[in-house]
Amino acid sequence: MIKIIISGFEKKIGPGDIVGAFINECGVASDDIGKIDITNNKAEVELAERVAARVIEKMDDNQIGGVNVSVPPANPGRVMAPDLVEYLKKMKQEISEEQEKLKENHRLLLEHFDSHTRKKRGQALTGLKGRKNGSYYDNREMLMLYSSKPGRELAESLIVEGDTVLINLEGRSEMRVKAEVIEMTPYYLLTALNSRLPDFSTDSRFTLDRYYSEEIYQIREQAVENCQEIRGSARRLRDVMLLGRAQTGWLKEEIRIKDWYNSDLVPEQKSAAQKALNCRDYFLLDGGPGTGRTETLIEIIKQSVRKKQQVLTVARSSRALDLIAEKLSESRIKATRIGYPVEDSEFHRNTKLANQVLEEKDFQEARRLEIQALDLAAEKDSLATGSGAAGNNLNSREVQLRFQERLEVLQERIAEKKAAAVDDLLDKAQVVLTTPREIAAEILQSRTFDLLIVDDTDRIKETAILPALLRAKRAVLAFDSGRKSSENTLFTRLIQQQSQDFCQPLRIQHRLPGDLMELLNNHLFFENNCCGSMLANHKKNERLFSGEKAEKGSTPEEKAILGEDSLVFLDTRNLLAGEKQHPESDSFYNPVEADLAFDLVFSGQRAGLRPGQIGMMTFCRDQYRCLKEMGFAEDVLVDTVKGYQGLERDLIIVSLVRSNPRNYLGNLRKADLLLTALSRAKKKLILIGDGKTLETEKLYSSLIQYTRDRGQYLVI
Repeated sequence: MIKIIISGFEKKIGPGDIVGAFINECGVASDDIGKIDITNNKAEVELAERVAARVIEKMDDNQIGGVNVSVPPANPGRVMAPDLVEYLKKMKQEISEEQEKLKENHRLLLEHFDSHTRKKRGQALTGLKGRKNGSYYDNREMLMLYSSKPGRELAESLIVEGDTVLINLEGRSEMRVKAEVIEMTPYYLLTALNSRLPDFSTDSRFTLDRYYSEEIYQIREQAVENCQEIRGSARRLRDVMLLGRAQTGWLKEEIRIKDWYNSDLVPEQKSAAQKALNCRDYFLLDGGPGTGRTETLIEIIKQSVRKKQQVLTVARSSRALDLIAEKLSESRIKATRIGYPVEDSEFHRNTKLANQVLEEKDFQEARRLEIQALDLAAEKDSLATGSGAAGNNLNSREVQLRFQERLEVLQERIAEKKAAAVDDLLDKAQVVLTTPREIAAEILQSRTFDLLIVDDTDRIKETAILPALLRAKRAVLAFDSGRKSSENTLFTRLIQQQSQDFCQPLRIQHRLPGDLMELLNNHLFFENNCCGSMLANHKKNERLFSGEKAEKGSTPEEKAILGEDSLVFLDTRNLLAGEKQHPESDSFYNPVEADLAFDLVFSGQRAGLRPGQIGMMTFCRDQYRCLKEMGFAEDVLVDTVKGYQGLERDLIIVSLVRSNPRNYLGNLRKADLLLTALSRAKKKLILIGDGKTLETEKLYSSLIQYTRDRGQYLVI
């Protein structure tokens, strides 16, 4: 509640006069009015935050009970404008609802499924041994977990680096600690604990469950609270972008790009980059699949770095950040990754903040101090057991206290040195890369960036990027307006209210073969031009194979690979290729389709394709796990459809999985996912699926008919 002061009246007025005036003059509800204290010629009234500003505006120098009054706030800094009050209320509600939903899902999972079932679902690992492993760069204690059977690999699971997990000491349900998975190998995983884990024996066994991070939601809630207190450029960005109080504008001095990093950019991409550098507040970049949106963003980042600006770049998927990091390295731009790359290469490991900080002078000093602390703790323990020589003439308790004080001082210095190392590293970073989840990292909350880049804005919730928006002076938001749905209400508002000057559409197709673009624009998603259009000098007519090689196919797999058609559908309706489901799993897999995918990759490589030209995706999580176990070459990119956002390959193979007598398609019915799957291929797209099941859905019926008419349709 906000307290206001009513003063300046000499004639006595009562609480009823005040309540009546507020209701009649200001339109507030009685529930919005709290405690009223009247003493002498002054009244103090508590009001709900959302109506305080309205009451002050309406009633100051107005009449209550026929008497002129003055109505200032008791604390002016706490009174918020109605639009800000409504915005904060909406954001808080969205955060609360999302957190409660996640919390309830995990509670039900833990309550209704035992650890063995959770393990079979890929949600848990059980029977693990553990040992403490020092401290992380942010001073959290680390715990290494591994199989209780020597040399045994960990079980397959859905747990990945960056996940929040709940670690439970088996047999002691009260000993549960939340942690972050910071490293995973086939044989062990390393976690950073959010709180101290009690001592345990070498015989102890641990269960590890996927969980949700309360800390992320706490930081998002704090960001909402901070909306009312920010100053400077961030405050203007809040007023213009979040509250719509004013229109965005241009910088006073125009920036002209004379030297382009990517000389192959077409005019619309160059125009977008030029405008983005000159916008005063924010700029919108609208581009569908294959229209060069990522390349345009990379040019904007590089040009901003050239202007000595520090850029915070946010992408929905870690794979998209991998690609951006690779592109930035070509220009020797120093990028620091908050979080975890998907690609396990030396280059990507070296972009991680957790690895870069190891080279900082302050961090190395912290490691030296940690060794001192270990030696001191060992000496302290030896004294406690009576085996130490030092302090024999002193009271043992006094000696223990002195050692403890020295240890605490060392721990404080270690924490300070590590924090200083991280600060120095981030100060030197020209570009900081993060996903929406990692925006909430504590180390970013006190920093300000010159420019914020957000890719796939329409697929990221406003509450998730709010902590980043409050840390930026300007922002560039990239999205695809052709998608049918948006998770971001901010994106929707900005599209509706923004003039075309501050929104650049990208409409030239750079990736897709002509017949694939024809399929997407004119046969499946014809209500909008989702993939742009071709220019003569950008039209893709390249084939995967041509000439004699294209005529040599004998098996369906070879014909699919070697044929000149860029779109192929392999129909499994005549095979015993039904979908399967692991017990207690909510996902599906199809081993027959996995075998076909393997044969296609083998045929492609035998015909001369490099593994790095080949990509494979599926809509189903369990099929992804099945494909990963097939033993493809490391450079063959295998992922779910969601993980392929922003990526491309010359050959894309899609396993559609679903094959059942009830014709259930599940998330295959999501048009946005289908569009992603169909728009990743540069030269050839091969779909594997049961046409009989798929044709019951209009989108797939049109797709299969198109391959019959214009592509290559093969029944196996």
